[in-house]
Amino acid sequence: MERAAEALGRKIADDERHVVEPPADGEPVAPTLYLGMDGTGVPMRKADVLGRAGKQSDGAAKTREVKLCTMWSAEGRDKEGAPVRDAGSVTYSAAIESAAQQDTDERSSAFATRVEREA
Repeated sequence: MERAAEALGRKIADDERHVVEPPADGEPVAPTLYLGMDGTGVPMRKADVLGRAGKQSDGAAKTREVKLCTMWSAEGRDKEGAPVRDAGSVTYSAAIESAAQQDTDERSSAFATRVEREA
């Protein structure tokens, strides 16, 4: 199961990096797109954090940060006029990858590239 899951994960990650699906012909594009981003530590095996700086008293790491972006449109309104997420518009993308970059970098970070693809 582990080997199958790892192989499938590699295929999904490759697809996320290279396949961008445009809207279907005639499908309207929402004028406003909302973006949510977050990150959280996920427990890892010792071998996966070996040599990484962490928050433990000895400086070791027990987690890696997974970063998530979610996007949606909210052109619909409820009875009070407040925005409501449009059905079927929510997407999610997540990975353990770097979000670090300098203002002077010519290329975006791996996470910034993921967010741009998702948009």
